[in-house]
Amino acid sequence: MIDGSLGANVLWFAVLVALVLVGALFYGRALGDRRLAKLLFLAVGTRALGAVAMFITVVYTYGGGDALGYLEAGNIFADALRNSEYDFYFSSVNWWAERWWGSQFIVFVCSGTAIVFGDLMLPQFFLFSLLPFAGVWFLVLTFRKKYPHGEWFKFGCLVLLLPSVWFWSSSIGKEAVILLGVGLAFGGFARLPRARSLFWMCLGLSLIFAIRPQVAAVVSAALAAAYLLAEWRNLTPGGITVVTTLAAGAVFIAVQGAGALGLQSAGLQGASGYIEDAIGRADAGTTAVVAPGIGAAALPVALANVLFRPLPWEIRNVTSALASLEIMAIWGVVALRAKQTFRRVHSLSGSTVFVGCVILVCAYATLLGMTVVNLGIISRQRSFILPLLVMAVFVPGAVRSRARRRGARRDGISETTVAPLPPKGE
Repeated sequence: MIDGSLGANVLWFAVLVALVLVGALFYGRALGDRRLAKLLFLAVGTRALGAVAMFITVVYTYGGGDALGYLEAGNIFADALRNSEYDFYFSSVNWWAERWWGSQFIVFVCSGTAIVFGDLMLPQFFLFSLLPFAGVWFLVLTFRKKYPHGEWFKFGCLVLLLPSVWFWSSSIGKEAVILLGVGLAFGGFARLPRARSLFWMCLGLSLIFAIRPQVAAVVSAALAAAYLLAEWRNLTPGGITVVTTLAAGAVFIAVQGAGALGLQSAGLQGASGYIEDAIGRADAGTTAVVAPGIGAAALPVALANVLFRPLPWEIRNVTSALASLEIMAIWGVVALRAKQTFRRVHSLSGSTVFVGCVILVCAYATLLGMTVVNLGIISRQRSFILPLLVMAVFVPGAVRSRARRRGARRDGISETTVAPLPPKGE
């Protein structure tokens, strides 16, 4: 175990970043794509920057926050590992939280990093930041494999540079594991019904369940609905198996999640009670907004709270200013590409990636908007779906490019001779 002061934190952080960069160098060469290798180095750099920024914020602004609690509890479990007291992990009496999922799961993960770095917080922040990086990187690789002639490089640059993606998840906390789970789950979903893809999707859902069972249920149900809507005309036996598995998984997760959350049922009544309790817990702080309520009339307000706020006149501090600029920039890109999207609505209706992005973003935003009424918490927790919102923006162009190339092959024209479409007016 390593103990030390700020100097030790900086030293071991620098060593760790250097090791990761060396590993990224070899991995980048193995990829065989210089643009992808550059994107990899850019991603590692933003992760290091995010870890430092979050370390300064947590330590010098909040006095350690939840991250310090996770680290202290993680060191206790790390000591048990060093002494080969493995039964210590399975005794709920020793748990930091009442249940194995949620905060206690983060303690379990933290014990694995604490066994090496002890009380050093900055290096462990960087290690945790690599978890969501892996999830987002998996999405970038999935987009590139799915649409090799699409704008995967632009998508990768934008999604890896989103402030909320590399900042909020760059510490010891739940955000890192959830973003990893979302990346794996949707990346696997995008390439279904391959068996390997099903494995990645189930692994991602399991990680999300280990942190927030209610979110895992929403993600599973949203993916099942998206696959059915996109593939219903061409459902194969494998596709039917996928939909059945996802639907059954959503029901199972909902039932297990209801029990884990202490709800009386997994139905609408239990969900309504959970939402009301969550609103009561989250309704605090100077950035609290009016609760949208429960029901169909509350859906637009819940979606607007998550997908558009904070508005410029609601900015209270630096983080809210960044959150506002970020979401406005994303919607600016959406507006610039709106015409292209509308032109390809018919083709996009059969795209599992596009339909999955839209349904999952809307479903999660609805849940978040109904249960959380604090703009600060909303800005942090919507980071899980921002990569999917950005992906939905770039899918129409990729579908358009693939359709043109299919047409060229059908007409007997080599793909290499297909010139780009001329600008409008030429």
